[in-house]
Amino acid sequence: MSKLILATVFLFCGSTAFDNYDEYVVKDVPAHAVADYYTTISVAETQRTAMRAIKEQKRLQKEQREAIESIKQEIRALQLLRGQVVEVL
Repeated sequence: MSKLILATVFLFCGSTAFDNYDEYVVKDVPAHAVADYYTTISVAETQRTAMRAIKEQKRLQKEQREAIESIKQEIRALQLLRGQVVEVL
């Protein structure tokens, strides 16, 4: 339960909420609990990084689709102009 609470606080507050965490650690806390805490933080940071990368990839894909559509429109316009020039000649 405490790992869930720590992960939730981290996700909403960011890592700065835990900068001074070591100052508040009670000496009786088992080593595996501290390791679980840092593992939870690491997993949350990895997930946030992955989400940012996915958003960036989607943005780039959208830009690419827009560029392709723009090029297609230019090609259509050039084909129409070429057809008009041939008719005039």
